[in-house]
Amino acid sequence: MVNNVESKCSRPIGIAEVRHAIDDAERGFRSCWNVLCSWKTQTPELGRSLLEFQPTLAKALFDLEHIYDKVVNYRDFLIASKERRSRTTIPHRLRALDRYKSALEEVMSIGRSLGDAFAWVFYQKSPDVVRKHLVHQAVRHFPTGIGGRGEVEFIRHARAEKHFVLHHGITTFLRVGDVSFIDLQSWTVVALGELKSHGSQPGTVNITLHAISNNRDHLPRLLVVPGALQAGSRDDRPAASTAFTQRLKRQVSEMNSALAAKEPGQKSNLFNAYHTQELSELAGHILKRRVAYTRVGDGGVLVAVRPFRRANLASLLFSRQTGDKIVAKLTRLPTLVVEAADANSSENSLRVGELTTVFGWGRLPFFWWPVDNDFLEKLYFRELLVFSVYNPVHLIAKLRAAGFEVADVHAEYPTVKKRFKDAIAEVENFKFFVMSIQHYLMREDKIVEVLTTIAKEADIKGAPGRIAIDMVPRL
Repeated sequence: MVNNVESKCSRPIGIAEVRHAIDDAERGFRSCWNVLCSWKTQTPELGRSLLEFQPTLAKALFDLEHIYDKVVNYRDFLIASKERRSRTTIPHRLRALDRYKSALEEVMSIGRSLGDAFAWVFYQKSPDVVRKHLVHQAVRHFPTGIGGRGEVEFIRHARAEKHFVLHHGITTFLRVGDVSFIDLQSWTVVALGELKSHGSQPGTVNITLHAISNNRDHLPRLLVVPGALQAGSRDDRPAASTAFTQRLKRQVSEMNSALAAKEPGQKSNLFNAYHTQELSELAGHILKRRVAYTRVGDGGVLVAVRPFRRANLASLLFSRQTGDKIVAKLTRLPTLVVEAADANSSENSLRVGELTTVFGWGRLPFFWWPVDNDFLEKLYFRELLVFSVYNPVHLIAKLRAAGFEVADVHAEYPTVKKRFKDAIAEVENFKFFVMSIQHYLMREDKIVEVLTTIAKEADIKGAPGRIAIDMVPRL
């Protein structure tokens, strides 16, 4: 028994096997991308391909996870047996395995970004449920073994009478339960489900769906698919252990809590809240050259770089292009940074980060922006990089002009509050608003408007308490 485990863990894995897995995943991802583009442009032939999006993406992530496990297992094996091996070869092998691990994590992140863009459309009218999902820690890895296989096959074949079945495993932001059921009349989330899989015979996987809804009429009724999905019975289920029962009880409780989310204290309209035109202009420039720049608001600069010749995803991730070489291309950046500063202020600061496709609360996924799809494809598939350089000095000045007190401006994130006759309204998690500007390209004026709305509501309420606000962009 022990020898079998060691043999499994000790099988070497090289770059060729990893690249092959990434190539296979990329083919699936590109197919999913085409489905998203057809949806965005309302292509008449969308139909069946929309139903293939989830199983295609789920299968790609499932297969990537198997290779990822092989890399991690072999790495752990080498570390455990390093005393019996050459001290000169072990560090080299471990560095290579770390590169494989990082590359696979990046590929899985790309896949889940596509899943986020897909799932967001179904969740855009249920922001309260999204908020409940985001309270929980992100699930970065697809389940392997019989559980993962069960999820892939379920989402491939499951159809409901009145609902669209949405798989959480292809996203980063759906974290409670395994599936959501979307009411096709109201286009809202009305039920959540937990999947439990077990095997009974070769070529067959038994799946138990535990679904919960606030309305009995919204409990999903799955359709039988001859030869693929058929109804089972309670006799098909294995005996439940105490640990299994307790875990399921906790998961059902979490789903119930997510569906019982309360309406926020205040809602804010995010019409024209983002710098869509500026990103569109940057897209037009970078598609014609290797480096492009654009100013974003008073304190922001976006820099796009295409450091790679067009290549497949594996070649991009294992490129020898270094950060120093990329930075060397940004010759105009210093001038633009100076222009974005306030020459009369001692409160200038710089925040630099990469613009990513990772889902963020209160933002519209970049895929759905009115921006050139060729640019977006290169952004999602890492063929180009976009850096955001932001100086919050102008935001601070605007907040003060709106009657806010801003202190600790040289801290990582300032303290923002507003005084009223008998009360003080303090902004919690100001980090979120700064990141919304820098990484999600929200307009500074919209942030000031939102915070002013919150402060006024706090003054009207009078009594001590907290006010939640939903920032929900929609198509």
